[in-house]
Amino acid sequence: MTASTFDSPSQQPVPTPAREYQRSQLGGNNTFFGVIRSEITKMRSLRSSWILSILSLVVFVGLAALSAWAIGAFMGEVTAAAESGEVPSEAAGPGLFNSLASGGWQMAVLLLAALAVINISSEFVTGAARTTFSATPRRWPVYWAKALLVAVVTFVVSLVGVILSALVVDPIAKNYGFSQDISSEAFQRQLWWMPFAVMAISLMSFGIAAIIRNAVGPIMTMVAVIFVLPGILSIFDNEILKNILDWLPSSLASVLMDQSMGMYDVEFWPAFFGMLAWAAVPLAVGAWLVKKRDV
Repeated sequence: MTASTFDSPSQQPVPTPAREYQRSQLGGNNTFFGVIRSEITKMRSLRSSWILSILSLVVFVGLAALSAWAIGAFMGEVTAAAESGEVPSEAAGPGLFNSLASGGWQMAVLLLAALAVINISSEFVTGAARTTFSATPRRWPVYWAKALLVAVVTFVVSLVGVILSALVVDPIAKNYGFSQDISSEAFQRQLWWMPFAVMAISLMSFGIAAIIRNAVGPIMTMVAVIFVLPGILSIFDNEILKNILDWLPSSLASVLMDQSMGMYDVEFWPAFFGMLAWAAVPLAVGAWLVKKRDV
């Protein structure tokens, strides 16, 4: 074989442009729906997602059952305390069992918020974000696909938690001579607005995790906002602190579920939009930082 034959242009391999190769490998997965499918696969493959979801259901059912048992066993004392003014009148009466299906939501929301945090923070902690964002350079499709998935999963798990809790509360209530009316307004408020509140708080956690880029900070923030701050602010007899307490996520959730017993000076629709704001602001800031910052 001569040199001229070897160097003939017809014998030279034609290089494939890197950009064309990348597109051919990505195929349809670079569309928003393709990204959603990829994120569903990621979440399903994470053991932590299953563990946190199952634990949240256990918490929902367990605390609802415990509350139903305690109220049924001590209904006489609760009624006497309500008549004497020691507790709000709403805290007594057979209709109270209509509100117990969501009794474990404050503990369960921490588990589902942790699920939301891990969903985004694991990308940065493990370095997987470099691969993820190389496949989808615009980044926002990945971010919003993750947020959408978190919203759907947390809402559905919470809804299932309420339904399972109701199935457990009903026989306990009947054992003490009471009943649970699932057609009542009180129960319907738990059934639909508790999952909404859990979803909003989980999305807030997701946004904070995108801002901080780790798991510990957002989870500790949720513990502070859901448990620590309400307890501290309720101690002080100060109008400004009382207003802050009224607009915390846990307070707004209680208003939406009609569990506030008049403790918070917020109406339903302001509470609804306030809860949306708690979710929207961290989500928007997180989206902007994911787009602008280096991986």
